[in-house]
Amino acid sequence: MNQRVRTPLAMVRVLRILVVESVAAERHRLVATLAEQPGVEIVGDTESPERALALAASVLPDVVLLTAKLEDARHGEVVTKLRAAAPGAHVLVLTRSEEEEALLEALHAGASGYLVRNLDGGLMADALRCTVEHGGLFGYRSATDLSAPPASPLSPREQQILILIAEGWTNKQIARELGVAESTVKIHVQHILRKLKLESRVQAAVYATENGLALKH
Repeated sequence: MNQRVRTPLAMVRVLRILVVESVAAERHRLVATLAEQPGVEIVGDTESPERALALAASVLPDVVLLTAKLEDARHGEVVTKLRAAAPGAHVLVLTRSEEEEALLEALHAGASGYLVRNLDGGLMADALRCTVEHGGLFGYRSATDLSAPPASPLSPREQQILILIAEGWTNKQIARELGVAESTVKIHVQHILRKLKLESRVQAAVYATENGLALKH
């Protein structure tokens, strides 16, 4: 296991974090865990996307941690409004697994990436700092954690579709943009995942971003 190098507390810029989590027990646990980390300040927490918008505008956090499970709310709309309320904040989706619809919707709206919940407090704090310093983060893994593509490269059309996937486009949107049937796009996506040895559209989006095929938000 790689050891993380701790930065002396006096040299650490305090990160201001807003936590948006609909499950009270999970929210309290997350807040308590992060509050223990050097250089982290919890400036607000709420279960409500509407309350989150008011808090974001008021406290101006560096990072908004947004749960992947929101009740009666669309992630894309929430991310767009959060970015408008606090233009300098990075929005990260917090997820147990790669819930594709919520994550891709959030990425399309400008979220900086996502984090998995099973990170310990120290790693999560490091991930938040990495997001602020470098502008984007996906599951706290590097490009080397993903399988490299085989000798046979993606076709130009597959590369085009991969970039659109990384930007959060749905199959229907891609089909309309390229003037092809949605079933054709689905076949291309299957080929992309197979060639890159990936398991989901989210992993494909991560691959594209980390390998310079799409811009990080």
